[in-house]
Amino acid sequence: MDNANIVPADNEKLFNLALVAPKTRFIFAHMGGLQFRFWNMLALARTAENLFGDNVCFDISASGVIAADSPIEEEFIWTMRNVGTDKLLLGSDYPQFSLAKTLDAFAKLDLTDAEQAQIRDRNARRLLGLD
Repeated sequence: MDNANIVPADNEKLFNLALVAPKTRFIFAHMGGLQFRFWNMLALARTAENLFGDNVCFDISASGVIAADSPIEEEFIWTMRNVGTDKLLLGSDYPQFSLAKTLDAFAKLDLTDAEQAQIRDRNARRLLGLD
């Protein structure tokens, strides 16, 4: 599902959808776009008993390209870690951004090698049942 947060309250609506459908796995594209900060609240939602089913994953298409080498990069990475790097997938947002451009931006993000490997392919393999 698109989650570039172009529509007002998009993040909140998608979060509420995930709450009412806890057995459905969601992959939200763009991790909220430039409104990615909203998703930091997942770190809190996961601590509330019986609130959140932990059924949300994100791709970081487009948002990773925008954040890399920018003033918001540090906060974007902090958010990625709050969301959980095990819940993130690499996406290119082709044709707007090529895979090459996305991979170049992704390499610039100050992530550990283990985090990069998770996001680049391990998480997708796990979701597909290949690992």
